Amino acid sequence: MTNKQEIERCGHMTKLGEYNKKWRRRWFVLSGSTLKYYRYREDSEPKGVIELDNCVSVRECADANKPNTIQIDMSEKEGKEGRVYYLCCEGNDLNEWLGAIARAVVRIAQKKEERI
Repeated sequence: MTNKQEIERCGHMTKLGEYNKKWRRRWFVLSGSTLKYYRYREDSEPKGVIELDNCVSVRECADANKPNTIQIDMSEKEGKEGRVYYLCCEGNDLNEWLGAIARAVVRIAQKKEERI
């Protein structure tokens, strides 16, 4: 898993699958420009990685048939079509996750501007 010093936020959320459209509980770790998700908290290799440098928007999604859902819109990258991620937060974690992901996206955008 990611170095603990780099972790900005971690915890369980439920993610809507891209192809099978089932909600599955995953362990998420927000670190730097990535949001990694693991099948189990103890896993050393992530099941997937959301590269936030391609994020177009992060917002609460009221129409996902689940309360406390975050929608992350991704842009097209390297010929791959853009994707939308739906993540359902547990308990009262919605605002904390939204804020943490949004801050990461803003930091990434600022770093991109500095390079120009």
